Amino acid sequence: MMILVALSFGALTLASGSAGAQELSNPGPITWAASSTDLCTIDLNTHQATYHNGSVNLFGTFYRPDGPGPFPAVLVLHTRGGFTPLEIKFASWLAAQGYVALAPDYFKPRGVNPSTYMDAFSVQTDAIREDLARGLDCLKTLPYVDAQRLGAVGFSMGGYFGQLLATRDDVSAIVSHYGVTGGEGVSRLVTRYTYQATARQIRAPMLLLHGDQDDEVPLAVVRRSADVLNQLGKGVELVVYPGVGHAWDRNTSQYVYDAPTSADAQRRTLAFFDAKLGKSPTTSGPAETAPAVPLTAIPAPVSADGEPEDQTDSTPAMLVGD
Repeated sequence: MMILVALSFGALTLASGSAGAQELSNPGPITWAASSTDLCTIDLNTHQATYHNGSVNLFGTFYRPDGPGPFPAVLVLHTRGGFTPLEIKFASWLAAQGYVALAPDYFKPRGVNPSTYMDAFSVQTDAIREDLARGLDCLKTLPYVDAQRLGAVGFSMGGYFGQLLATRDDVSAIVSHYGVTGGEGVSRLVTRYTYQATARQIRAPMLLLHGDQDDEVPLAVVRRSADVLNQLGKGVELVVYPGVGHAWDRNTSQYVYDAPTSADAQRRTLAFFDAKLGKSPTTSGPAETAPAVPLTAIPAPVSADGEPEDQTDSTPAMLVGD
């Protein structure tokens, strides 16, 4: 049984966060660099995309639907465990549903790895979010992408960067799977920006999918964040999975794969994107009829930079703190 909580423009009580002033927290505003028209190279044979943020080389795994488009396009954002085949599989699955999908490795270009992932919340936040923005710019240069229909789906830490991308005026939908949310004002997590700074600027509608037994990103923190957004009139949809913990779609030494939750999360992600971004004219059929293919059943391809990777996630548990 899922609990669906629709948070839009009604009044909710804002829970007080336990965070004090954080050294790295910035009250905002969040500003973005101008869009780039630099060269974006797509190799459809290897499913690789290469692009740049200034002198920094960026890369990701790329999939597109068959047909001329124009198609909506989505960034697929990995967890604090780094880039794995699961993001590649999710991008491939999205393309089968009518979406151009780019899954970047946003750690490697900035020297972040699973043991230093906390840097992504603080000293590397601005560099990483601008790298992701260049991924959006890359997508917008493609003739078969509709530049007015862009979104992102993030997993765990990827959900945190999804919320930052939601402050852009060229992003129209964000989905977060067991995503990190928080910062000064709603949790003890030290982040580059206070949560209010992010929340005030959010433009895109968001779907948050979360388990009530998540011991890494507690549901209480996610509810507080949703309350902040609601009080600011942003509107967010929160779906709570009873009895479900963190990383339900991972099958590793640390996490146990939950097939029903994974399938439901896929269906809801697709339905949300279809509603907010619109299906391509070359794609037909309601979202509810699209198969939620178990991602564990899709053969594991190579990573974004061409090297094989497994799904082992041996990083310490991320405790956001409530």
